[in-house]
Amino acid sequence: QEPENPENADAPQEWGNQISVFSEAAAQNVISESFEGADIGTWGMTAESKTTLAVVEDSENAGNHYLQLVTTEAARTIPKSLFDEAAPEMKSAVISFKWYTTSFSSTSNSGYAGICIKDGDNEIVTLYVNDIRQPGKGQTTTPLYYTVNGASEKVQTQKTIDTNTVHDVVLDINFETHKLEVKMDNEVVASDVAFNPLTKTVEGFAFKTEGTKPSANIGIDDFLLEYSTYSGSISEDFEGADIGTWGMTAESKTTLAVV
Repeated sequence: QEPENPENADAPQEWGNQISVFSEAAAQNVISESFEGADIGTWGMTAESKTTLAVVEDSENAGNHYLQLVTTEAARTIPKSLFDEAAPEMKSAVISFKWYTTSFSSTSNSGYAGICIKDGDNEIVTLYVNDIRQPGKGQTTTPLYYTVNGASEKVQTQKTIDTNTVHDVVLDINFETHKLEVKMDNEVVASDVAFNPLTKTVEGFAFKTEGTKPSANIGIDDFLLEYSTYSGSISEDFEGADIGTWGMTAESKTTLAVV
């Protein structure tokens, strides 16, 4: 006999007196933040010296707000934990957000500003923009970089980013294969990227600035984390005197017993 709800085949199904239990069903979960509302503060993030964190109004989109980081000649990592308690082990995760790349420069002309996704102290992936030192003299773009193994191993993509622009970012992370994909503005800019096999979850997010006296004005909006976890498994070996009929009830002209 077929289950009554085949579209929900991952859930336990009852077929007459037979119970079928499907183990390791994926549970879907969501964390989101639109940065609209008076009680957001700095989204639980703490500004350090020479940095400012604030929810501000988008100058190009009146009424819309985003979380802005401004640093003044300071290399900083400003973290955000996405969970109040321990982050669950994940099967997969899709992260999307709008990235405001307003301006960035450093005295070394080799600084970087970016957004890091991590599991505790372990980096999953970081996206970076490079210096845009002289926007008034024709330098208005920077390549997009990513790294899964620290700033020294950044990979330059074919994507370029202008000053004072907003970009849609999607990170598709598979913790079973430990491969990820990066999309920006609906374009795949990196795919099949192997990342740290020790990572098991998206625990947090961070703003990062690096280089000699980097000064950044960047931000995010409409942050969304959709992730699936394993709900676990149920088993019964029918050994032991207290099993009875496993909670099942025999009807007329039927017998249920552990034999």
